[in-house]
Amino acid sequence: MLNLIFFLFGGAGACALCAAASLSFWWLAPLWIGFYLALTLVFFLLFLLLVPIATRKPNPAKPNRFSMRLLHFMAAWLMGFFWVRVKKEGFEKIPSGPVVLIANHVSNFDPIALMSVYTDKIIFISKESNFHIPIAGALMRKAGYLSIDRENGMRALRTLKTAADLVANETVSVGIYPEGTRSKSGELQEFKEGAFYLAKKAKVPVVVMATSNTQKISPAKRILRPLTVKLRVLDVWQPDLIAAASSAELAQKAHDAILAGLAKL
Repeated sequence: MLNLIFFLFGGAGACALCAAASLSFWWLAPLWIGFYLALTLVFFLLFLLLVPIATRKPNPAKPNRFSMRLLHFMAAWLMGFFWVRVKKEGFEKIPSGPVVLIANHVSNFDPIALMSVYTDKIIFISKESNFHIPIAGALMRKAGYLSIDRENGMRALRTLKTAADLVANETVSVGIYPEGTRSKSGELQEFKEGAFYLAKKAKVPVVVMATSNTQKISPAKRILRPLTVKLRVLDVWQPDLIAAASSAELAQKAHDAILAGLAKL
């Protein structure tokens, strides 16, 4: 929506300048693009000015809502800038209150696509290297995102316990990709049990989601080439169902559900 506003204002500014300066019609397109890029640059600079305010107290004891909103806002802007339409299906199934949200993982844009349309309080469990991304990494830490050491089982378990406490205390929902890492081939990989251990400990519902087309998002190729990404909620498992099954059984059940869901997408 924000990019559309910039685009429309850019067109209006170009038309007004052409009319006022009696410029040739051929100036309209370059001026339109110029105004659009100028508005985008101003927005980005204002965003950068807000980042120090949002991250002035690093490593907060609890997730910071302002930083979280900035991340959601930036995610929506990025999807619009790359001409990506995020189509959500079945989101009405998601219950109010904290949940553990799981999905397949094929692209670094997976959480960005989700954040652009899901504005409830949610944090993600992510690899440590993502927290070293300029600007975004600082906001992620302030917003309460948790890093996980995939090579150290004890540290990973502590991260999951921290996430479970946040969810159980009705602070936030947690998004996690049970494959552990993105699938470079696009094929669904084996699911690890950590997400389901988290849900069992927190005693909250699990939202099972299928994501498609995010692997086609490329900053170098996407501008002015529209793309539709689909996020479909397949099922919501209530705490009693989660408590009755083992983490391994839940991991396999989720894997099979998402595999079937992807086939339909």
